[in-house]
Amino acid sequence: MRAAPAALVRAAQRAREIAARTGMPLILAQHGKAIEKIITADMIAPVSDKE
Repeated sequence: MRAAPAALVRAAQRAREIAARTGMPLILAQHGKAIEKIITADMIAPVSDKE
């Protein structure tokens, strides 16, 4: 169970990468509301696996 948070971070990063590549919007929670947001390649930040 200790690896679950890191796995969720990796899955979220992969979802952002796929969304940016395909042009599909992501559903995000922002200010308590669900919104669709188009993700571009410049919005993706690299994720560090070090913990």
